[in-house]
Amino acid sequence: MANIALGELAAQLGGELRGDAATMITGIASLATAQAGQLSFLANRKYRSQLAACRAGAVLLDAASAVDYPGDAIVVGDPYLAFARASGLFANAPEPSGEV
Repeated sequence: MANIALGELAAQLGGELRGDAATMITGIASLATAQAGQLSFLANRKYRSQLAACRAGAVLLDAASAVDYPGDAIVVGDPYLAFARASGLFANAPEPSGEV
């Protein structure tokens, strides 16, 4: 599993960081299931109600959705596409070997 600082993730996804660049993101999840340290996204307005209760470490949002979101976010033009790209970053991360 990868550990990627939110600022680095924003740069890799070409998004605008809103929040703490040092926040570590360790994986991805849906708005409904995300926990601290995980990245989620809102691409469909019908799930907007889940955003208020979301406990994700950060959320990928478009500019309109990010206006009143109080948490850490990366603002992108297409949150769905950015989430797909982010999932590739975490899927391709080497597994820790446990060796020093």
